Amino acid sequence: MVESPEKKPRQVGGWRKGSYQLASASHTHGGCLRSIERKLKQYMHLVVEITSNKKIQYIIINIITAAVVFARNLIFMRKLALIDLGQVALAQTMIMFISLFQLGIINGGYRLYSSQNLEENRKINNLISSFIFVIAIVFGTICLGLLGLIKSINFYFSTITISLIAGLATLGSNWYTNCLVADGRLRISNLINLLAAMSSLAIAASLWGRNLNVALLSLVAQPVLAMILTLIIYPVSRPTQFLLSSELLRRILSLGFIPFAGGILAILTVQIERWMIIYALGPEQLGHYYIIILYTSVFTLVPASLLNVYYPTAMRRFETEDFLALSSIMKQHAKDLIRYIALAVLMTVFLIKPVVTMFLSKFKADTGLVFLGLPGFMAVAMCDVFSLHYHATRRLGPLLWQGLVGIFSLTGGLWILVATKQFSLEHVVIVKSVAAMLTTGMIAALYFRERHERRSQA
Repeated sequence: MVESPEKKPRQVGGWRKGSYQLASASHTHGGCLRSIERKLKQYMHLVVEITSNKKIQYIIINIITAAVVFARNLIFMRKLALIDLGQVALAQTMIMFISLFQLGIINGGYRLYSSQNLEENRKINNLISSFIFVIAIVFGTICLGLLGLIKSINFYFSTITISLIAGLATLGSNWYTNCLVADGRLRISNLINLLAAMSSLAIAASLWGRNLNVALLSLVAQPVLAMILTLIIYPVSRPTQFLLSSELLRRILSLGFIPFAGGILAILTVQIERWMIIYALGPEQLGHYYIIILYTSVFTLVPASLLNVYYPTAMRRFETEDFLALSSIMKQHAKDLIRYIALAVLMTVFLIKPVVTMFLSKFKADTGLVFLGLPGFMAVAMCDVFSLHYHATRRLGPLLWQGLVGIFSLTGGLWILVATKQFSLEHVVIVKSVAAMLTTGMIAALYFRERHERRSQA
């Protein structure tokens, strides 16, 4: 049978029309697949590049570690009565107070240790380890002598004991972690911090019957385990002798005392804030204020991690007089902070209320405190841009002025609240935010004035 001519596909340019359409469709489909494949490869390459970057890994693991600590604090807030939560807050306050006794040797030691002189680093480690041991003896004696006074402010004996151990262990773990970061052992630091935090969470998860002592044990477990694990996993961090060299101590303090003095002022600011809440409103209201304490620790984690990551490189660029690279580092640091702040604020605005309502219903009425504090949290984070510059260039005077402005503005504001009988948690947070913005405004104005003067002289 002969086919009808109408049934034959029409030829177009030597090709049948049907074949041409099929080939065209196949070509288009294949092109889309290849385009998608190329994009997927690009994204995968970007993900691999990001996740293989040690600095980014350090920040990510720090965030995960903070999430674990956050989960532990959620357990405290859910299972403990407000009066016991106030004891936990008091313990954390005492841990911070103990850090005042290190006199800046950890700050200065880290700066000197970052110069990568192996023999000198061994001496630095021995001296700082010995100094922490001396602090343990001195502080233990002081606590025993003031035991009656401490009990008179509703501090339980178990809280005193565990706070003392945790404070001393925190000094040790902070120093040994600094050694790891300065030596570029970021992965080991990540592993140790994560394991210590998860162990602390496991203890907190075993809370039964609203047991305060178990909560305090969870609090002390993290720094103790972090210190022990560092000494076991990283032999370089182990002290080899008891050493108190006055010459080396002077060098360390010359680099560390002013940042330490600024740190003292920051710690004293927190101490004044919390003790005045206890004085004016009582320990139970400090329990309500715990939502601000918790949010502060979460919000400031990434800025602190970024500062730790950028500082050693910035300092080396300054020492080699590569000022162009130093400027580039500062700009990148500022961009990273701005991105983080934008993301953190958005997540807070949209998630804080549902999260608190779902997991911490007894703090539902306190979420307004977080919103009142947001301007202050943002100001504190942006302050790190200028702190990085002054730390790296070793011009530390402005950091001391920063601390002075912060403590005087906060203390003055709180005493005004007491004098006018307007003291409340809401007003405390507002005063705290105003003090933070004044502090950041002061150091920013100083930085830009100095930069303008340098350009005028050039």
